[in-house]
Amino acid sequence: RSGFISWEKGDMALTEVNSVSAYYIRLKPSVDHSQTTVRGINLVFSDDQMMKQEFFEIDNSNLLPPGETSHITKHVASRNNIMQLLRNQGIIKTNSTTGEENINQFDIHDIFEMRQAATYMALSKIFFNLSDSQEDNWWSKYIEYQNKFKSMFALAKLSIDTDDDGVKEESEKKVFQTKRWNR
Repeated sequence: RSGFISWEKGDMALTEVNSVSAYYIRLKPSVDHSQTTVRGINLVFSDDQMMKQEFFEIDNSNLLPPGETSHITKHVASRNNIMQLLRNQGIIKTNSTTGEENINQFDIHDIFEMRQAATYMALSKIFFNLSDSQEDNWWSKYIEYQNKFKSMFALAKLSIDTDDDGVKEESEKKVFQTKRWNR
């Protein structure tokens, strides 16, 4: 099943591997995982277990995409939407070599700060796809979770690595506010 692996980010050093200088992380399990199959590694902000806490039946085969065992595509889409919303708010990073550039999911110091909002967005995407009309129950669920997402996103306090140094600093703590434009 999909899930999260997390660790405390300690001091990291720039390392060169195959002539590529970057920050590398080696994951080495402490127990035998010979029966484990890794189908992909991705950074998402929510998972199916988080959705089950909100909507217990979410892993029902009737709610899963055909041939799939999880809603990973909705988690990826939710992450992409959230990152675009942050970029639309003008959140960028700077570094000494390339200057200003767009942030990505790896620039968020603590993905758990966005976890609940991402869970609500993923649920709203699932219910939107299940809906046949604006009068059915799935549409109501879509609207409910879209509103929960908007509320959670408006309350978000994120630490974003805006200077691309990998270190969480007080100046990188951002509070995002939903803006309403009136004419």
